[in-house]
Amino acid sequence: MDPTANDPFRYIPEDATSVPTEPVCAVCVVPPPPLDGEVLPPEAPVVEAQPVPAVLQYPVGIIDFNKPILVVDNGDDDAEPYDSPSIVTVLKGNAYPVVVSFWHDGEQRIDQFDTDGDSFSGDVKIEQDQPWPRTVYVVIARDGRHLVLDETLYSSEEQAHDDNEMEDVIGIFPIVVQGPQADEPAVEEPAAEPESDPVFATVSGSQDVGVELTDDEVTEEEPEEEEGLFGQPAGAPAKLDNPGEPPTEVFVAGRMRRVGDTVYARRGGWNYRECRVTKLRHDAAKALCLQPTDNTPAYWAWNSHVRT
Repeated sequence: MDPTANDPFRYIPEDATSVPTEPVCAVCVVPPPPLDGEVLPPEAPVVEAQPVPAVLQYPVGIIDFNKPILVVDNGDDDAEPYDSPSIVTVLKGNAYPVVVSFWHDGEQRIDQFDTDGDSFSGDVKIEQDQPWPRTVYVVIARDGRHLVLDETLYSSEEQAHDDNEMEDVIGIFPIVVQGPQADEPAVEEPAAEPESDPVFATVSGSQDVGVELTDDEVTEEEPEEEEGLFGQPAGAPAKLDNPGEPPTEVFVAGRMRRVGDTVYARRGGWNYRECRVTKLRHDAAKALCLQPTDNTPAYWAWNSHVRT
């Protein structure tokens, strides 16, 4: 037996004369075309890579510290929020893990808060600063035959369910609160100029009566220059419509008039003036004798020219 028969250095393979080839990449192999009549299996759909959810930097509870926050006074709900709140660090494993810095009266303060917004000191608390409009939740309960509303507004439905102290709750309802509206500056409207038709009369002085006259009253003229003391033509003898006793009251311009009443009346080119009733008579056209307060002569006024 040849002792060198199993020597690997002297072993010559049968295909020693063949040329070695490089390994072929499986990805680069092109599949052969399908045969005539061959049915290929459906291709698997391409699955797109799902985006990896962002890792929250700060804790989330009733208060999401990854969103804007406000630091407010724990005892005064009407006080203004503190200035420039910012998260300094998060203490893992602590009951009040979020350390927040804020400014108050020109002094920087630091406090620790839990995920409910309560502070370690108890002097301040955290509220969520949500952009307008914001959604808040109210709790309505039953008190006998009446419905009562919880005065507290909750930032979430879970908070409203867990923190309300109502006994017989019938529902939790969302309410959308709009942002505060800016006060618009008051625009002063220019004073309206008096119109020619209808005419707005003005009492002598500065008192505006604001009486709207009809066209018939505007076109009616009173011959002031031809009237005497009691509305009669100058130089003519005085006439009495009724020779009996003068009345104690007459109905003029929508109400009963008596001697001593104060009325407003116009005459000819005069505007409305304040007058005092001095005499009465039964007359369908002129029943009141008026004495103007500007010391002009008394006259019997047309009933249609008298206003209150």
